[in-house]
Amino acid sequence: MLNGLIQSMLSGIVPGNRNADNIDPELQKYDHIAFLNRSLQTYGFDAGLLKSFGFGQVGGEILVIHPDYVLCQLSEQQLETYANKRTLRQDASYRYWQNAITGKSQFIQVKTAPPFTENQEQKVYLDPSVRAKYNLHNGTWQFEETNLPTPKTQKFQTQSPTSATPVVSIPRVPSSSLIHLEVMLREMGEGLRTAID
Repeated sequence: MLNGLIQSMLSGIVPGNRNADNIDPELQKYDHIAFLNRSLQTYGFDAGLLKSFGFGQVGGEILVIHPDYVLCQLSEQQLETYANKRTLRQDASYRYWQNAITGKSQFIQVKTAPPFTENQEQKVYLDPSVRAKYNLHNGTWQFEETNLPTPKTQKFQTQSPTSATPVVSIPRVPSSSLIHLEVMLREMGEGLRTAID
């Protein structure tokens, strides 16, 4: 959808919906809304609003501004730096496409395993600062053990009538147990399992 919006902004063509044959008559009273069933050539537009609604009331919205308006805010030096970086990206993209077309490399590399080991899983998911690095030898992204923080044991204090407050340490739960618990709770929520199963 984003690619279509960018193409529309650059070409000025607003694509129509070929299936738009039963628009609600209640919407006809709004003069500034158009429901096109054919493409419309415009003089171009400077911005577009893209909305995406996902499952579970999760959605996103993005405002896309024409590059002419963004790039004119840069100084000449900033624009030249950006143009050089863009040229390098375009060259790399062109080489990638050519290698895929000629069969030197695959266009899409399908992953068969996550970029982390089972022992690294919890560290990777729970620390937003962890980053993967590209491994040239394997041709994949991987998390190095040196970049991962050491797991910390959570400590909970229990209230006690005595002056000394005991501290209870809770060890790390294995990820396979967490997955099993998550599946069991999901099945109970869907009525596929009872609490006694």
